Amino acid sequence: MSEQGILERFAYYDQPADSIEDAIAKYEVKGWERIQDCSYNQTEHFTPEIVDRIMAMFDQNPYVCFTMLHNIAVKYPDRRDDLLGMYMEYMPKGGPAAVEQVYYIIANDKEMVTKELIDTMMECAHEKPFTIIMNLQMLMARRPDLLEKYHVEWVRDNLSAGANQAFYFMRDISTEYPLWAHICVQALFACVLTFHNNAYKQDFLRDIVNIAHKSHMKKEIADALQKPVDGGHIGARALMTFIFRQKNRRRQVLYIEMMDRILDWTYVWDFFVFLLENPVSIKDVSTHVAESFLDGSYRLSYLLSNRQYRELLHDRLDFTDIEPRPWSDDLAFLNRDGLPELRAKVETMAERVDDGTPELKCVASFVSRAEAMEKEIAALKAKIAEQEDEQRKEQMQQRLSNLEIRLATVDDVPESVRTKLWKDTDQELRTILAGLVSRMLKSLKQDAIREASKRILGYETDMWDVDEAVYPALFLVEKVSGYNYDYLKRLIEDKIKNEPSDWLWTEPPVEEWKENVKKAQPDVVLDNWRHEFKRSYTYKKKETEDEKDKRIKEELDDVRKRMRELEIEVEDGDGQPELLAKLQNANPENATAGQELKEDLERIRRYIRAPVSDFEGDVSLEIETDPFQYLFMGEYGFASCLSIQGTYFWSAVSNAIDVDKCIVWARDPYGNIIARRLLALVPSGMLSYRTYSNRQGLALQKYFNKFIREYAKHCRVNLTTKGKPGPLLSDEWYDDRPVRV
Repeated sequence: MSEQGILERFAYYDQPADSIEDAIAKYEVKGWERIQDCSYNQTEHFTPEIVDRIMAMFDQNPYVCFTMLHNIAVKYPDRRDDLLGMYMEYMPKGGPAAVEQVYYIIANDKEMVTKELIDTMMECAHEKPFTIIMNLQMLMARRPDLLEKYHVEWVRDNLSAGANQAFYFMRDISTEYPLWAHICVQALFACVLTFHNNAYKQDFLRDIVNIAHKSHMKKEIADALQKPVDGGHIGARALMTFIFRQKNRRRQVLYIEMMDRILDWTYVWDFFVFLLENPVSIKDVSTHVAESFLDGSYRLSYLLSNRQYRELLHDRLDFTDIEPRPWSDDLAFLNRDGLPELRAKVETMAERVDDGTPELKCVASFVSRAEAMEKEIAALKAKIAEQEDEQRKEQMQQRLSNLEIRLATVDDVPESVRTKLWKDTDQELRTILAGLVSRMLKSLKQDAIREASKRILGYETDMWDVDEAVYPALFLVEKVSGYNYDYLKRLIEDKIKNEPSDWLWTEPPVEEWKENVKKAQPDVVLDNWRHEFKRSYTYKKKETEDEKDKRIKEELDDVRKRMRELEIEVEDGDGQPELLAKLQNANPENATAGQELKEDLERIRRYIRAPVSDFEGDVSLEIETDPFQYLFMGEYGFASCLSIQGTYFWSAVSNAIDVDKCIVWARDPYGNIIARRLLALVPSGMLSYRTYSNRQGLALQKYFNKFIREYAKHCRVNLTTKGKPGPLLSDEWYDDRPVRV
């Protein structure tokens, strides 16, 4: 009866047959299509007997057979175990079709997915690796409880099957399952190192930056990222080592930003990857050389023009057309496993930096071994002739005999000696190449700094021992003008000469400011202003949510008020998305004010999306006393317009040279800067501006307010929101609007 029902379905389509086997034999493709269709629409006809008869023809169409089993299992839960058992039994014979069909089970009928089914699928992973990655992505979405560590490791070890999908899988796993974050991020870096499309690489790097930020907020992720990783891509392991096994979190993100910057320079990037994949010390996977190269090439990208960077660095690292340089004669056994290519790179690099042909000490020692043994034999014979101590003479005779045997067989080099020489040569070549490039970078950097200082200061100076904090100032000084240029130039000279910048306090405009403050605030202690002051507070996680909601409300209220001042209609209930849409549609005439509002709304968006940190512990707040550090007040991930690349970068210079302003930094227990506030001292008292944080997920408003009240008391001044600090030595100043403490 069941078979008759199926055959009637065939007849309905004008394809009559005497049996299921006859129908499939007659119509082949159409026959299998009808079976698949019937298994979905007339499932009741598929008795265990019918299923067995169709599965006997499995080899003809595995895809339909797996679909049939799936469809029947959905309709008849009481038969599910038997049908899934049959599914898994045939899966190893099913090839790609078996793996593909598992995707539909996971996507549509998650309750049918079992550990045994997934394990069987993984046994067939070699059949269609890309589909396995897709299946595991779907498993993460539908049945995350069945994901295991070995699934994550399998994707890591099979990235070439589908780098894009593997990346997205690993990205999501890294934060959803912190325990495996170290494996996932290693795989993400491997995708960046091996993927060929730069645009994708840059997107990948930005995703990794987001993971780094999340690790700053979630201790479980941070701890996982510091674990050693076995297996996988050696370059990715190196990246994991020098980025995530350090406490300086700003440095972690900065390294990734450095990678993003050099991606546009093909040969610089390729050489960086080469250093990661060919560490000087294989045993320890040494990262120092790659780290130094990344840092040096990044700094040069700011100090040199694009033309200079291309000619002096990028083109020197172009090894694309370099022919291998093999050894000949007695050293021909070294010509394997990429050693002639490495030798060519080293000698070419030496030629390009005028360093001469490097001598390989291990090779020279091997080549001259016969001559060395002959000299030692002659010296031993002379000593033996003079030796009177019989015991000592016998020892020397034994040494002589051994040397003569080795000399007689010097051309018969044992395999163990050849292997050792190959390894020694490989490591020596890597060391020489790293040294050549390191010296080149240092020389280029010093030349660039010397040239910039001569251009700016008008005279040459030795920059080797100068504090590197001066470098961004050299980059920044030529972007500003007027008094900002003149006074920043003086700060640079002080830094080069290692002298204090006390003159900042004695210029006529500053003296006038001091007098005005003293008149209005007779008890003021100006010696305490912009001088050392530090306090520590115990941060408690439970206070975070309320503080976050309060801050978002205050920021949105401020944006609504300013938009109304620009005659843009907004509602009290408008959130960040609505305000941004109305601002974009309004296109205000005051473009500067519009840009400020956009930047503020972007900061609010990030703050809303930032997860709350699980950090609890001491947070320290302190006054910055070094004017050079004020140049970085827009950095550290604050999404601020004062960053070196920001709209109002010049105002950071103004804050550095105008002593009526000072910065309060907030630091975590490791010294990482996590937030900042700007203060200003005016005759009416101390003004405080808004808090900028770097997405650490910490609510620090309460602690800043407490610190500022203590600092105002320390300086013996009032707290106020009235008054406007004007430029003292600077040309102009960006007013971020004071807030109430």
